[in-house]
Amino acid sequence: MDSETTSKIRQFKEIRSALLGLPLIRMYRAADMRMLHFGKEREYRGGYVGEWALHILSSWRLLGPKGMITGYSDLYRPIHEEDWSLDWDYESGNLQDNNVLQFLHSAQLQHVVEDLLIKDHGDLEMHFSGGYRIETFLNHSLEGAESSWLIFQPGDSESFFEMDQELYEQGSFTAFN
Repeated sequence: MDSETTSKIRQFKEIRSALLGLPLIRMYRAADMRMLHFGKEREYRGGYVGEWALHILSSWRLLGPKGMITGYSDLYRPIHEEDWSLDWDYESGNLQDNNVLQFLHSAQLQHVVEDLLIKDHGDLEMHFSGGYRIETFLNHSLEGAESSWLIFQPGDSESFFEMDQELYEQGSFTAFN
């Protein structure tokens, strides 16, 4: 294992330790990128962010004790099937945003990060209290493709951890967990 990979493993483990026990405080999107924020909310560049952020740029799914809550493709479905038309677009109200809001507002307790794992193919699995988890999964075979997910502290470029093509090509991720 080269020194760069060893450094990435150490960095991921430090980030994992920092995230454990933090509550999920925000979950929103920009276009089709899903963003989750954790920890104490603070003002940053005219908006509000958490201590840590996870940006998901690949397919993902949110699961609960009773099964699937929502996933990436729900962005392209209207909340009610009868609302679908050729003129419909996801900014008009979509199943993904609706189900995420229900998930966030239905919580009697905060969703606290209990575990964070890198699985096969560089997929991320984040476990929350109450039996909930979010899973990312790579859904393309393109070389040199963009990142599939990244974790960082907003405003701190040193905390940036990215699952990119170079790291993906390392193969095994058991050392990260």
